[in-house]
Amino acid sequence: MKPIYILFTFMGMGFLNAQTLVINEIDPDSPGADTAEFIELYSSTPNLALDGYALVLFNGGDDASYASYDLEGQSTDANGYFVIGDSGVVGVSITLMSSGIQNGADAVALYQANKSDFPIDTAATTTNLIDAVVYDSDDADDTGLLTGLGKTVQYNENASSDAANHSLQRQAVVVLKQARPLPIRQIRYLV
Repeated sequence: MKPIYILFTFMGMGFLNAQTLVINEIDPDSPGADTAEFIELYSSTPNLALDGYALVLFNGGDDASYASYDLEGQSTDANGYFVIGDSGVVGVSITLMSSGIQNGADAVALYQANKSDFPIDTAATTTNLIDAVVYDSDDADDTGLLTGLGKTVQYNENASSDAANHSLQRQAVVVLKQARPLPIRQIRYLV
């Protein structure tokens, strides 16, 4: 019996580590004209190739995509981080299109897919979804995005009435909290 328990233990640990790429931090509302917006991905595997992944931004107004980014040819850095954002943000690997990141209620989703799978106005879906965050800035919960992305929690970037100076940061496997933005931060992802 012992070997079976050990096998199940290892299988369970493998399952817990199966999601090696997550949305780690989002800053959709930065001071002034929103020129310091970013999305940070994190992988527990340094230098992880991002081939076959796409990052998709969803508008809460119609629960459909308004931008998508192909991550083909990109990889996380030696610490496991990857940043897509405005050109002035530290560590940016892909610069956001002029539309930037909407302030919410909206969503960011990571898919095992290509950008071409998500043309403008594609409905939110859980098909090939790796991770997603539905967020707002004191807006009502967007049940369409929450349902479409299989989520139950919408995170408020303006929880302390200072959204422009805070971001949403992952603190555990599925918990985000509001804090000062820190792209390519010194604080490690907590598992």
